[in-house]
This record gives sequence, C-alpha cells and structure tokens, in this order.
Amino acid sequence: MLKTEEFDYKKYINAIYFGLKKDIDNFLQQYEQKQSFDYSIFASLWQENHFTLIFSNTKCVKLLKTFCEIAFNLVKQYVISHSSLYTQTGALYLLYGLYYKQPIKDFVKVRFTMNEYESLKTFLNKITEKKQYVPLFIYTKMKLDEAFVFVVYPQSRSLKTKNVEHLNENIFESNTSDSLINFKQFFKSDLVETLENTCKEYEKKLAEFASKYLFLIRKEY
Repeated sequence: MLKTEEFDYKKYINAIYFGLKKDIDNFLQQYEQKQSFDYSIFASLWQENHFTLIFSNTKCVKLLKTFCEIAFNLVKQYVISHSSLYTQTGALYLLYGLYYKQPIKDFVKVRFTMNEYESLKTFLNKITEKKQYVPLFIYTKMKLDEAFVFVVYPQSRSLKTKNVEHLNENIFESNTSDSLINFKQFFKSDLVETLENTCKEYEKKLAEFASKYLFLIRKEY
C-alpha cells in the first residue's frame, strides 16, 4: 500500500476535485433529463454510472476522508444552489448515497454553514409544496443519523505553528460568536419547528409505501 507521504497532496486534491466534478456533473445532468423526483430513477443511474465503485481505488483512510470531503462539498453545492428542483433532488439523493457508502468506520460528516443550511431549508420547503415525500424522508434520516455538522466555516481549518504568533486572541470571538448566536436563533425559529413537525407528518404518510423505497435503499446501499 502506498504511504500518504509519497503523494503530492495538492496534485491529489486537484485530480480528485476535477475527476469528481466531471462525474457528478454528468450524473446530475442525466437525472435532470428525467424530469422526475423518483428515487428509483436515481438508483438506476447510480448503477449505470458505476457509483458503487466510487471508493474502490482509494485505500488510505486519510485520503478517503479527503475524497469524501471533496465529494460532499461538490454535491452539496448542487443541493443548495441549483435553480432546478429536479437537480437539487438528485443531488440530495447522491449526497445520501455517498454518505452511507463510505468505506470507513468513522463517517465524514457533511458540513453546513448557517447560510448553506438556510438554503437547504428553502429547498426542502419547495419540496414540501410539491408534496414530494421521499426527499424529506431522506433528509430526516440523515439528520437523525447526525450526518450533518453545523459549522462557521465551509472548510475545516487548522493552525500552523509559524502563523500562530500573528493571531490576535479576539479573532475567533469576532468571527465566530455572532455566527453561533445566529445559529441558535435560527434553530429556535418557527421555520425549523414547522419543518420538523412537517417531517414527522410525512413519515406517517410514507408508511403507506415505505417498504418499496426502503427495499431500494437496502438494495443499493
């Protein structure tokens, strides 16, 4: 097995980023063409595009985690930013599939800033209006499984020793305290409470045909 230090890490990240972006773009374009919210269509495309093998060539745990972080961030942008509900839904399904497909014990979490999470809620509200239950079921499952981590910064940050002396002690307070307060206020808002209650109601309705979709989920993942 190759050791991590044998790699040019920046080249690895660039190669993974552009390779994943091409595959994800192609996958979601195919899903968009179907003009459907149907999970079974996603499952078929997942198989046809060989996404079951997406992690097969990466064995090092550190590189796998980097791979997952890049993949989640790319797919997440489609969920929160794309103009088409079909593509957003396909991206949510893809995020779901990639998350539970991780071949490591300690799953990498999907990072959301407050603004990104607000965009996710906007998408979910639109799906609510369309009475599309499966995307909401998937969101609820991921949330209950603690797949999401809510953060101040989109990317993880670390301190390098050579830069520590230039940091002011108040830099973290000024950058993070307001965001954390806003997060607390946001999660106490009527929007979140209403959505949580709505998801519970959808879970009841899903019981009528959940066996069909749970069968697909077990089969694929």
